[in-house]
Amino acid sequence: ALPASLSSLDLAHNRLTDEGAKAVAAALGGGGSKLSSSLRLSELSLAWNGVGPRGARALGAALGAADCPLASLDLEWNGLLDRGARELGEALKTNDKLQRLRLGYNGIKDAGAEGLAAGLRRNAALAHLDLSNNGVGSDAERRWRAALAATPPPADRSAGG
Repeated sequence: ALPASLSSLDLAHNRLTDEGAKAVAAALGGGGSKLSSSLRLSELSLAWNGVGPRGARALGAALGAADCPLASLDLEWNGLLDRGARELGEALKTNDKLQRLRLGYNGIKDAGAEGLAAGLRRNAALAHLDLSNNGVGSDAERRWRAALAATPPPADRSAGG
């Protein structure tokens, strides 16, 4: 079990794949489970783990749970693709804690960026989104950046990539 006082966890470069992401997601947003309700984890890195759209779906479900404590999530250098980005976009519609989301180098194109933009339009918490090095076109990039800028600002709103 994770200690309740744990606030930052770096699991980068561990070959977790979708199955590992699902296990992490279950611990994060267990819908009132004993672990998720006592967890204080605010920063999580799952970079370089081979997480794909199925892992993103599980992580999105965790992020959408009211008891998910994350303020920062790093998913760079995985294989989320458009489908995974859309799953995370759905989670952003209800998440009120996540402030930083790093999605660089995930094969996300316009459709994924549009899914994220849809979530951003209903999210007031996210202050920083990094979609660098994904191949998002200029029109889609403008739309997600506008969505990020248009929501009520927390202390700092910035876009990377």
